[in-house]
Amino acid sequence: MTTIKTVCARDCYDVCSLNVSLDKNQTIRSIRGDGDHPVTEGRLCPRSAADKQRLFQNRINTPFVKENNTFRKSEWHEALDIVALNLSRTLEQHGPDRVLFLTYAGNTGLLANAYPHRLWHAIGATQTDHALCSKSGHVGLSLHYGLSYGANPAQIPRAGLIVFWGINPAASAPRD
Repeated sequence: MTTIKTVCARDCYDVCSLNVSLDKNQTIRSIRGDGDHPVTEGRLCPRSAADKQRLFQNRINTPFVKENNTFRKSEWHEALDIVALNLSRTLEQHGPDRVLFLTYAGNTGLLANAYPHRLWHAIGATQTDHALCSKSGHVGLSLHYGLSYGANPAQIPRAGLIVFWGINPAASAPRD
Protein backbone atom coordinates (compact mmCIF):
# COMPACT_ATOMS: atom_id res chain seq x y z
CA MET A 1 0.00 0.00 0.00
CA THR A 2 1.31 3.43 -1.00
CA THR A 3 0.16 6.71 0.55
CA ILE A 4 0.18 9.88 -1.52
CA LYS A 5 -0.15 13.33 0.04
CA THR A 6 -2.36 15.59 -2.07
CA VAL A 7 -5.10 18.20 -1.68
CA CYS A 8 -8.86 18.07 -2.15
CA ALA A 9 -9.78 18.85 -5.76
CA ARG A 10 -12.60 21.16 -4.68
CA ASP A 11 -10.07 23.83 -3.84
CA CYS A 12 -12.27 25.54 -1.26
CA TYR A 13 -10.83 27.96 1.26
CA ASP A 14 -9.66 25.21 3.62
CA VAL A 15 -7.45 23.60 0.92
CA CYS A 16 -7.68 20.30 2.82
CA SER A 17 -4.63 18.07 2.74
CA LEU A 18 -5.38 14.43 2.01
CA ASN A 19 -3.62 11.13 2.51
CA VAL A 20 -4.72 8.84 -0.32
CA SER A 21 -3.84 5.16 0.00
CA LEU A 22 -3.30 3.20 -3.23
CA ASP A 23 -2.95 -0.54 -3.64
CA LYS A 24 -0.37 -2.17 -5.93
CA ASN A 25 -2.71 -1.60 -8.94
CA GLN A 26 -2.87 2.15 -8.14
CA THR A 27 -6.52 1.79 -7.07
CA ILE A 28 -7.64 4.15 -4.33
CA ARG A 29 -8.31 2.22 -1.14
CA SER A 30 -8.90 5.11 1.24
CA ILE A 31 -8.97 8.89 1.49
CA ARG A 32 -8.21 10.40 4.87
CA GLY A 33 -7.61 13.91 6.08
CA ASP A 34 -4.01 14.78 6.88
CA GLY A 35 -3.68 15.31 10.62
CA ASP A 36 -0.69 17.61 10.03
CA HIS A 37 -2.85 20.20 8.18
CA PRO A 38 -2.83 23.31 10.42
CA VAL A 39 -6.42 24.31 9.68
CA THR A 40 -8.44 21.14 9.20
CA GLU A 41 -6.33 18.92 11.48
CA GLY A 42 -7.31 15.80 9.53
CA ARG A 43 -11.06 16.44 9.29
CA LEU A 44 -12.78 16.27 5.91
CA CYS A 45 -16.14 17.49 4.69
CA PRO A 46 -18.58 14.71 3.72
CA ARG A 47 -18.08 15.44 0.02
CA SER A 48 -14.33 14.99 0.17
CA ALA A 49 -14.60 11.94 2.42
CA ALA A 50 -16.94 10.28 -0.11
CA ASP A 51 -14.74 10.92 -3.15
CA LYS A 52 -13.51 7.32 -3.14
CA GLN A 53 -17.05 6.14 -3.84
CA ARG A 54 -17.89 8.90 -6.32
CA LEU A 55 -14.58 9.20 -8.14
CA PHE A 56 -15.59 7.21 -11.21
CA GLN A 57 -19.36 7.70 -11.21
CA ASN A 58 -21.09 10.19 -13.51
CA ARG A 59 -17.80 11.34 -15.01
CA ILE A 60 -16.96 12.32 -18.54
CA ASN A 61 -13.86 10.29 -19.31
CA THR A 62 -13.26 11.40 -22.85
CA PRO A 63 -13.72 14.67 -24.75
CA PHE A 64 -16.49 15.12 -27.27
CA VAL A 65 -16.23 17.07 -30.52
CA LYS A 66 -19.25 18.66 -32.19
CA GLU A 67 -19.71 17.79 -35.87
CA ASN A 68 -22.84 18.47 -37.92
CA ASN A 69 -24.89 19.32 -34.81
CA THR A 70 -23.99 16.06 -33.10
CA PHE A 71 -21.26 15.08 -30.66
CA ARG A 72 -18.77 12.28 -31.11
CA LYS A 73 -16.12 10.94 -28.79
CA SER A 74 -12.59 11.97 -29.59
CA GLU A 75 -9.09 11.48 -28.28
CA TRP A 76 -7.63 14.11 -25.96
CA HIS A 77 -4.93 15.17 -28.43
CA GLU A 78 -7.56 15.80 -31.12
CA ALA A 79 -9.83 17.84 -28.83
CA LEU A 80 -6.94 19.91 -27.47
CA ASP A 81 -5.65 20.51 -31.00
CA ILE A 82 -9.09 21.82 -32.02
CA VAL A 83 -9.22 24.16 -29.03
CA ALA A 84 -5.66 25.40 -29.67
CA LEU A 85 -6.34 25.95 -33.37
CA ASN A 86 -9.54 27.90 -32.76
CA LEU A 87 -8.00 29.97 -29.97
CA SER A 88 -4.96 30.78 -32.13
CA ARG A 89 -7.17 31.67 -35.08
CA THR A 90 -9.34 33.97 -32.95
CA LEU A 91 -6.30 35.72 -31.45
CA GLU A 92 -4.74 36.18 -34.88
CA GLN A 93 -7.84 37.34 -36.73
CA HIS A 94 -9.62 39.34 -34.02
CA GLY A 95 -7.14 40.06 -31.22
CA PRO A 96 -7.02 39.08 -27.55
CA ASP A 97 -9.87 41.41 -26.56
CA ARG A 98 -12.21 39.03 -28.43
CA VAL A 99 -11.35 36.19 -26.05
CA LEU A 100 -13.32 36.41 -22.82
CA PHE A 101 -11.81 34.77 -19.77
CA LEU A 102 -14.92 33.68 -17.90
CA THR A 103 -14.37 31.25 -15.10
CA TYR A 104 -15.74 30.09 -11.81
CA ALA A 105 -16.51 26.61 -10.65
CA GLY A 106 -17.54 27.57 -7.13
CA ASN A 107 -14.02 27.05 -5.85
CA THR A 108 -12.14 29.75 -4.03
CA GLY A 109 -8.59 28.55 -3.51
CA LEU A 110 -5.30 28.84 -5.34
CA LEU A 111 -5.84 25.94 -7.74
CA ALA A 112 -9.02 27.36 -9.23
CA ASN A 113 -8.26 31.06 -8.93
CA ALA A 114 -4.58 31.73 -9.49
CA TYR A 115 -3.30 29.09 -11.89
CA PRO A 116 -5.71 29.57 -14.82
CA HIS A 117 -4.87 33.27 -14.91
CA ARG A 118 -1.37 32.51 -16.16
CA LEU A 119 -2.65 31.45 -19.59
CA TRP A 120 -5.24 34.21 -19.89
CA HIS A 121 -2.80 36.93 -18.82
CA ALA A 122 -0.22 35.58 -21.28
CA ILE A 123 -2.58 35.88 -24.24
CA GLY A 124 -4.11 39.16 -23.02
CA ALA A 125 -7.70 37.93 -22.85
CA THR A 126 -10.53 40.16 -21.68
CA GLN A 127 -11.36 39.32 -18.07
CA THR A 128 -14.33 39.59 -15.76
CA ASP A 129 -14.48 39.12 -12.02
CA HIS A 130 -14.85 35.33 -12.33
CA ALA A 131 -18.50 34.65 -13.07
CA LEU A 132 -20.65 37.48 -14.35
CA CYS A 133 -22.27 37.85 -10.91
CA SER A 134 -19.17 37.39 -8.73
CA LYS A 135 -18.60 41.12 -8.27
CA SER A 136 -21.65 41.42 -6.00
CA GLY A 137 -20.14 38.85 -3.62
CA HIS A 138 -16.89 40.79 -3.44
CA VAL A 139 -18.79 44.01 -2.73
CA GLY A 140 -20.66 42.26 0.10
CA LEU A 141 -17.40 40.97 1.62
CA SER A 142 -15.87 44.43 1.31
CA LEU A 143 -18.80 46.00 3.15
CA HIS A 144 -18.37 43.52 6.00
CA TYR A 145 -14.58 43.22 6.28
CA GLY A 146 -13.44 46.45 4.64
CA LEU A 147 -11.72 44.45 1.88
CA SER A 148 -12.75 41.51 -0.25
CA TYR A 149 -11.43 38.60 1.74
CA GLY A 150 -12.85 36.15 4.22
CA ALA A 151 -12.06 35.52 7.83
CA ASN A 152 -8.67 34.20 8.85
CA PRO A 153 -9.33 30.59 9.94
CA ALA A 154 -6.98 30.99 12.91
CA GLN A 155 -9.19 33.78 14.29
CA ILE A 156 -12.48 31.84 14.17
CA PRO A 157 -12.11 30.10 17.57
CA ARG A 158 -11.68 33.51 19.26
CA ALA A 159 -14.68 35.13 17.55
CA GLY A 160 -17.54 36.31 19.76
CA LEU A 161 -20.13 35.71 17.04
CA ILE A 162 -20.01 33.81 13.76
CA VAL A 163 -22.77 34.16 11.17
CA PHE A 164 -22.74 31.84 8.17
CA TRP A 165 -24.56 33.28 5.18
CA GLY A 166 -25.03 31.15 2.09
CA ILE A 167 -22.82 28.29 3.28
CA ASN A 168 -23.47 25.04 5.11
CA PRO A 169 -20.31 24.50 7.17
CA ALA A 170 -21.59 21.19 8.53
CA ALA A 171 -21.39 19.84 4.97
CA SER A 172 -18.51 21.74 3.48
CA ALA A 173 -16.26 23.02 6.24
CA PRO A 174 -16.28 20.67 9.23
CA ARG A 175 -13.60 22.55 11.13
CA ASP A 176 -15.84 25.60 11.46
